[in-house]
Amino acid sequence: MRQLRKGNVAKERNIPGNYQLFNDKGKLIYTGSSRKIKNRLLAALYGRADYAQVGGKDKLRNEATHYDVNYMPIKQARKKEKRSKRGCKYNQL
Repeated sequence: MRQLRKGNVAKERNIPGNYQLFNDKGKLIYTGSSRKIKNRLLAALYGRADYAQVGGKDKLRNEATHYDVNYMPIKQARKKEKRSKRGCKYNQL
């Protein structure tokens, strides 16, 4: 798990994968998949794209302090995302 900071996110690769966001207590609060992980994490950090427009995402940005990334083909990442969503505070099923 890494801190959700610009310097850490800048080191990530912009390839497909699955990402998880955690609160300061280490609890998983959001999971997602993206074709470009680095761009998606920057959007989560700064409130760009769907993170700026979808209700509740501003609260997610305020609560998320750490993240983890797993690089994999997008189809595999989406399957993992669907399995992981249940119980996450900000995921919609």
